[in-house]
Amino acid sequence: MAHGTTRQLNLAYAILIALALSGVVLAAWGAALPAAGAGILVLAVLKARFVIIDFMGLGAAPPALRIGLIAWPVAFALAGLGKIVLSAVLAG
Repeated sequence: MAHGTTRQLNLAYAILIALALSGVVLAAWGAALPAAGAGILVLAVLKARFVIIDFMGLGAAPPALRIGLIAWPVAFALAGLGKIVLSAVLAG
């Protein structure tokens, strides 16, 4: 975190840990449910956002750079969601 305080860094770290543990719990309890997979992908995008903005210190970076870096995990999450939807449609 380039421009943040220790308190901000600790808060971001705590949020990242909570998101990671939520993903683990969601994966363990709902492994067979398509909604669980979608939830895990949403959590992954949120974690990517915290890493990009808070830990890499790009909160003050040019908007195009921030949008591009966040669009990358969003694109993969959308591809994953597409696979989940397609699997559900073909199976049912």
